[in-house]
Amino acid sequence: METKETKPAAVGAENGRGYPPPDEQGEAFRFADFSIDRWLRVVPGGYLRGTRFGQPTGAGIPELIREQGMLRQVYLMDLALFIAAERVSTQVASALVRLAPDESSFVFLASQTLDEARHFESFANRFRELGLAPAQREKLAQDLLSPAYRGFLDLLLEMTAAGDFEAVIVGLNIILEGMAFPLYDYEMRYWRPFDPALVEIINGAFKDECRHVGFGEKHLAWRLSRDPLVRARVQRRIDDLSRKMRDVFKEFLAAFVGFYDLAVQEYPERCSGVEIIPGRRLLETSAEDQVRWLEHEIVLGHRKRLGRIGLECVL
Repeated sequence: METKETKPAAVGAENGRGYPPPDEQGEAFRFADFSIDRWLRVVPGGYLRGTRFGQPTGAGIPELIREQGMLRQVYLMDLALFIAAERVSTQVASALVRLAPDESSFVFLASQTLDEARHFESFANRFRELGLAPAQREKLAQDLLSPAYRGFLDLLLEMTAAGDFEAVIVGLNIILEGMAFPLYDYEMRYWRPFDPALVEIINGAFKDECRHVGFGEKHLAWRLSRDPLVRARVQRRIDDLSRKMRDVFKEFLAAFVGFYDLAVQEYPERCSGVEIIPGRRLLETSAEDQVRWLEHEIVLGHRKRLGRIGLECVL
């Protein structure tokens, strides 16, 4: 009797989300771009080579940060906010592996999960080096979360539990990580005169996030171009998430940039040559101007990102 040959189902097919396997997805979304093999060469074999916890081997905490004062307080606030975001990012990315609808996504999201956990561990290690117990770290992280930020992270976890793969990719890779790009640059400029090792940790995390956002853009552009109903659903979701994250950044910038600015005023000799934004020296740029520039860059980058995906931006 002649039997009909059957192909193995694509990852995710068991829950109705199976897409064509990578070799049928076209040039816009290639399996090799997001493989573990590439990740091993680019990340542990590339920009993390020779590091421990994301920083140069042997790098410790500068004495200036160990001393009690406003700079130390701002440092701990910064680390705590990173901790809160990376914890949720790890939880969400790991759940996305289970929801992955194709092999490219399945493999890449496994590497993204490790990236997010590595970020969490690297920032947590700085707390350990400063002598803070995990309970102190967690209390600080919870105390600093604004209502808007807490609400956004909770919504991300709720969408993950609901199993909406595209909506969660939008929320994590495009909104939470993508809209934060200008803040990574700001953080690195700010901390370079005080703690170059922390800058290396942040820079390594930023390079990871660039890969995560690139994956999100490519996957969504491919998926949305083939299904108008999914496009409409994702557009509605991204409108809501974009507004919510804009509110998060407004609260964050209004609350913390002023503290950052006050802290550095105590060290004019260290910051005399630092440009906090291109062409503007830190000590000559008011907190208000810093906030306006960051808000502009956040929205500008978000619009460009959504344009590459093929979505409209409500901001």
